[in-house]
Amino acid sequence: MSLSYELRVLELDSQTQLLERMQLLTQFAANFVVVKGEAGAGKTWLAHRYLEAWSYDKNQSLVTCLPNLEDEVNRGNILRQLFPHQMYSTTDSLNDSIERILDGETCNIAIVVDNAHHASQALLAELWLLYSAALSTPKQNISVVLFTASDSVSTKLARLSHGLDIKPVELDIDELPEEEAERFFESLVLRYLDESVEKRIKSAFTNTRPLPGEILALGEHKVEKKVIIRSLVGSPAKIAVTVAVILLLLFLGYRWLLQAPKPSVAPVETASEQTVIPTLEQPADVASEEQAQKANQEMPSDLTATDDSEALPPAVTSETASVGVAETGERVVITSDVVDALLEDKTDIAAQQAEEIQQAVDSAKTTSNIQRGH
Repeated sequence: MSLSYELRVLELDSQTQLLERMQLLTQFAANFVVVKGEAGAGKTWLAHRYLEAWSYDKNQSLVTCLPNLEDEVNRGNILRQLFPHQMYSTTDSLNDSIERILDGETCNIAIVVDNAHHASQALLAELWLLYSAALSTPKQNISVVLFTASDSVSTKLARLSHGLDIKPVELDIDELPEEEAERFFESLVLRYLDESVEKRIKSAFTNTRPLPGEILALGEHKVEKKVIIRSLVGSPAKIAVTVAVILLLLFLGYRWLLQAPKPSVAPVETASEQTVIPTLEQPADVASEEQAQKANQEMPSDLTATDDSEALPPAVTSETASVGVAETGERVVITSDVVDALLEDKTDIAAQQAEEIQQAVDSAKTTSNIQRGH
């Protein structure tokens, strides 16, 4: 059940009778009670209502078991509610922790476990051991109430209580009688519905099982559907307003862009592009013209050619001079007598021949010069 419906207190006769039996079983002595009911029978509402109005004078603890929840978490939740200012260890069993905390003192405790079919075998064994230990202590009244949706809890407890004189007490949650179902429907569902869906809900109620959970589901489903329909009906107007605002913003933005002053960067760039190229070429042309004029002025007016071959080095000849090669000029022949006279230091003979040799040499030079001139 939803929390909103749990807050609406409507105790039917069948539920009141069940709560009275639970109170009688746990009021004056310790007891172990198992309350069975299928899904939608109202187990969670009964668990809260029992602690709220039928066992308010007890030290209470309410635990809801969930699938795959460790036992240490459940132990910590129970001990934290019962003894919020005491030290304990969640690794110890419930019986050891409570026995050490109480130390033989008087107590009146009610432990309620919702969705007990998700509790482990070990946790059920600890609760059963705690209840059994309280029976042997007259000053301690510790009652355990389990709400379950299946018979698995009864099967596990039957193993624990096998061979013992004490057995858990089992109570069943039956379907609501027809009168109570109609009263429940009119008080908690029909009075909160819109008139447009009232007829449809009534027809659906006739095909619904008389369980508190299923009857409440009719109202919750229709309310959810009603909210969705209303949101869909109101959505076109919101969409239209949103679209209008967006269009207005776009129009204002476009108008602002049109009225904004145009940037002057682009024209400057184009002007610079047009003037940069001529300015780079114009100085080059002027400089070339000036250089050409200066060159023409510096050039001499007389452009006739002059022979300056005398300043050039002598031409390279490919002919080589060698001894024994026939020449056009006359050769000077020195006799052996003159050579011997020179070797023997006979200067008188050499002197005689010197004039002849000199005449021959002069004659040869003259002949050679004449041939060169031709």
